[in-house]
Amino acid sequence: MYYTCSNTWLSRHFSDKFVKESKRFGYRSRAWFKLDEMQKANNIITSGMTVLDLGSSPGGWSQYASQKVNNLGHVISCDIKPMLEVSKVSFILGDAFKKDVLKKICKIKNKVDVILCDIAPNITGITEIDHPKCISINYKALNLCKYILLKNGKFIIKSFNGSEFKRYYTAIKKLFKKTKIFKPVASRLNSQEIYIIAIGYKV
Repeated sequence: MYYTCSNTWLSRHFSDKFVKESKRFGYRSRAWFKLDEMQKANNIITSGMTVLDLGSSPGGWSQYASQKVNNLGHVISCDIKPMLEVSKVSFILGDAFKKDVLKKICKIKNKVDVILCDIAPNITGITEIDHPKCISINYKALNLCKYILLKNGKFIIKSFNGSEFKRYYTAIKKLFKKTKIFKPVASRLNSQEIYIIAIGYKV
């Protein structure tokens, strides 16, 4: 049964329009298209900004962000998984929610304009297990804002629908001037993932 499910997933993955397009254009992952949709609708990243990309590997969002900030800006990426070098991107291997890793990030840039977080837990397919894990990551990322996000900064994070989502979204709304929930076309149809776009960090 395991192999049947695995083969089905692989078949869907490689026939996916956005997977094909990412390979065609040399993008690190299909996630590139998700950020592109959010950028076009909300103008999140502009030239000269400093962007922190959490859960960056394999580098799709870092790749996209580096193009938008141009030579005037900076992208700092962090993940517990290795990531191949991306031009004009500083990569830190480690857990950004740990103090020693956060210190390394702050040594590169004390404050950032944008925090991107596309982290997801290892999915089991059981909502009662997956959702709490995701929300726990979400709160850790939100807590990071008070240490490194500039006033009026932007925070874009992946979450999942579930029993605790409303409470988490309320917590974000208290800290940012403007928030919205966004479901990219590039998200898989059967995925529960949604993105929160928060603009104007109140500090």
